[in-house]
Amino acid sequence: MVKNCLNCLFSFVSFRQKIEPIIDKLDLEPNEKKIIMERYVREVVLFEKKHKQISFFYLIFSFYITIGGVLISSLLILEKTSLIPVVGATILTWITWTISLLISVANKCIDRFNLDKKYILNTRDLEIFKSEGWQYIGLGGRYRRYATHKEAFKPFINKIEHLKIKNAFQNIDYTSGEEPAPKYKFTSDSSLSSSGEIV
Repeated sequence: MVKNCLNCLFSFVSFRQKIEPIIDKLDLEPNEKKIIMERYVREVVLFEKKHKQISFFYLIFSFYITIGGVLISSLLILEKTSLIPVVGATILTWITWTISLLISVANKCIDRFNLDKKYILNTRDLEIFKSEGWQYIGLGGRYRRYATHKEAFKPFINKIEHLKIKNAFQNIDYTSGEEPAPKYKFTSDSSLSSSGEIV
């Protein structure tokens, strides 16, 4: 868990640094490369930043709750032993109470801000975004039917826009604290139907 926290803070090679030189070499027009950089790479970079922030707080709070729970159990056992004088027992009681209070605060923060759900969803969605880009670059997956990157450009951009809209609706669902809305339907374009679904 500590390793994950450190990885969230210190990424030595960013996604932009890895993918920008590859995009420059693709058989695309300059304006098409610019669209990919603005609408895809920039989005993934922002997603990574948001994911690092959520991951950091979620993992720190989770780590503290776990360690705090173990400490409270140990302190409660020490309080009941006859080895500790009355003054020491009183201090231990206050320390135990403080740790317990901080655990409750950490737990409430995770619950109030849906950090656990956001952590899982952001991890999944970030990997989906990255995977889509690598599939396009390698002309694999859904793009294997296209001979060149130029042919696959419009389907790729269309898919990215769909993912962004879908992600936006999911964020609204989970930040509102309500049950997630029904799944949104996506097809070849990104128009919104009168029923509120993407069709």
